[in-house]
Amino acid sequence: MEHLPAGFLAAKNPEESLTRHKKGKVSREALGDLLERHGGNRTRVAQELGVDRTTLWRWMKRFDLLS
Repeated sequence: MEHLPAGFLAAKNPEESLTRHKKGKVSREALGDLLERHGGNRTRVAQELGVDRTTLWRWMKRFDLLS
């Protein structure tokens, strides 16, 4: 279990899965909340979502969340 990516385990948790859409994408509000919770640490946010940092960057760009 410790070798699985954090996003894999989070997706199995119903509470965490509420932040994700059916296609694995996240809403602007949820993404903003995750960035705030992790102090802007994009690596940690990407790990929690189970996506690559470049995917997270594209989502942030789409939602105009880049600083």
